Amino acid sequence: MGKFRAIVAFRYRDILTIRQIQKRFRMPFKFTVNYECPVELDDDEEIELLRETARRGYIDIRKGWFEFPKT
Repeated sequence: MGKFRAIVAFRYRDILTIRQIQKRFRMPFKFTVNYECPVELDDDEEIELLRETARRGYIDIRKGWFEFPKT
């Protein structure tokens, strides 16, 4: 399978929960004002784990892709 690219919208506003999810899926440690962050995965097991995280209600997986501006 090719790269899986999507936007993750965090449903929880707890920063510790957000940081754990970002660390687990190697996302950038920042997000938009709408609590959205891009994710890019290669491994099928990681993709399935991300979908399971969404099924449990921690995140929403949205279509699309963006990159944060370089600072």
